[in-house]
Amino acid sequence: MQLGKFTAATLRVKPRQERVVLSIDWSDGSAVIYKVNRNDWGTMTGRQFHGHESVYVISDKDKARALRAFLKAEIAPFVERVRAGYTRHWDGSNHVARFDYDATIARQYIACRMDTRRETLEYS
Repeated sequence: MQLGKFTAATLRVKPRQERVVLSIDWSDGSAVIYKVNRNDWGTMTGRQFHGHESVYVISDKDKARALRAFLKAEIAPFVERVRAGYTRHWDGSNHVARFDYDATIARQYIACRMDTRRETLEYS
């Protein structure tokens, strides 16, 4: 899993106005951490809609502080399992993501470890 430049300053969010999220692109395994403004909480990109990318809210503040170590230790091995079971499939009008059984289980594990809940941004 490739993680872009990240600093602790990135996590300074305004409560109830912004959320820190982790976005993982399954096609190349890249991960990006960014803030989502309150106005954009219910939106998604085409890549997220078709399953090529998943977005997880980082809801645990302690987890957010030690994010880089947490991602390398807890999430990266499962990202590789998802990537191994990821395929891009043409459904007649769109390229959609497909995951084998092991990749599906790994995605569920990632969602649990990221502490995602129904109100979060985990789209796929």
